[in-house]
Amino acid sequence: MFESLSHISLTCPCSALSNSDWKIFFQTFHKQTKYKPDSPDCNEQADALFSFLHSVCDLKSVELIVFKLNQSWALRILALIQACSSLQEIRVSVTGLLLEEGLVSLKKSLTDPHCTVIIEGRKCSKLTDQCKEQDWSHSCNEKVEIHFKPNILRGLEELNISKLSGLNLQPLPVCQSCVHIGDSDQWVQVEPSVCTDEGGSEFRISTPAGRFECSRTRMRWVCAGDITLQYRAVDGCFLSEELERLQCERIGPVIDVTVISGKLEEAHLPHYACLAESDPSLRDTVKLFTKRDEGISLQSVELTRYHAKIVQPSFSLTTLIISWFIKWEEHCNLLLYMRCKDPLILHIYFFPVNDTCSKDKVEQNEKSSLLISHPRPNRPFRLKTPHLLEVPGASVHPIEGISFRTDIDPNFFKVKQHQHDDVKMNLIREEDRKSV
Repeated sequence: MFESLSHISLTCPCSALSNSDWKIFFQTFHKQTKYKPDSPDCNEQADALFSFLHSVCDLKSVELIVFKLNQSWALRILALIQACSSLQEIRVSVTGLLLEEGLVSLKKSLTDPHCTVIIEGRKCSKLTDQCKEQDWSHSCNEKVEIHFKPNILRGLEELNISKLSGLNLQPLPVCQSCVHIGDSDQWVQVEPSVCTDEGGSEFRISTPAGRFECSRTRMRWVCAGDITLQYRAVDGCFLSEELERLQCERIGPVIDVTVISGKLEEAHLPHYACLAESDPSLRDTVKLFTKRDEGISLQSVELTRYHAKIVQPSFSLTTLIISWFIKWEEHCNLLLYMRCKDPLILHIYFFPVNDTCSKDKVEQNEKSSLLISHPRPNRPFRLKTPHLLEVPGASVHPIEGISFRTDIDPNFFKVKQHQHDDVKMNLIREEDRKSV
């Protein structure tokens, strides 16, 4: 073991920056060093570490343990926040004292940070002649926790709207094909109130100014002031005649939106397409389809990885459509049900991600079946193209396969197996015999 390790050089691929457990690495490195806290050598290494953190893509949260919160550490924290727009939370645990110089710097600069900053440690409560070092024998050194939050979160708390930490009722797909396409994560995810009847679920929510995402439908919106929205997902089958006349097909859910009060600056409607695997012209051919009493209108949109952006929207019954003649692939969900145990009968459904109407239909049809937990597909599927399911030792219907479509109710593969063996399934695209 090295008596004192002061420098280390590490070369790794870019993918390792976000996929590695750097906490263990830095803890191990720290144990081998002999630096005194706040010494020039220690500060040099701390600056190098923070410079490294600035380069980590999609950095979401950081936990720091520091000896004292002084001016130097406050400046490092502020620089990290400024450099990493993806940050959502920084938590700083101070083993020594929270010094006034560090707190003043943070309070001055973090009037409206884009992420939450939590500082915990001990602070001298005396108004004058404050302690400069931690001393457990001093009763004036009180434990405190200080929160710096974006103004938008404070506004939500006042309205009793919670920011859902990690709760994704309709999670975004984790598609490996389009992982390189950026998608803004500067959205506050909110949970609407829900009213459910025979016609399905209707959502209603009021928000202050800001950028929000509905956890139920994945619809996003931007507003400059207070706004109240009412919306619901609608079964899109009733649009079949209009879409056939336009020679188009839906590429997103049908959403009926009403602005009760306020004004929308932007709306971002979810779409099903994988931009990486689809025809390059797809970005220019997707249109916003709106149906009102006076007729149908089409509008151009700007596509991002999972959404279509509409500026100054005037809403009603709306969806996203694409020409029949464009090849595209969609992000899909998979639902797997066991209909019977002996002989084993499975029903396997594929349908577009975030298509809540199709999901509701499947769940209704399979009320008496057992849902089997299964990972969602991490690759997109080509639409209107037959796919075959191969299961060794089992019969599969329909034999001719299934074409994934959005204009009909979800079809399914029926797998029947008499032998009590593991079930191995392989989905194949018929046109090129490629496993998907």
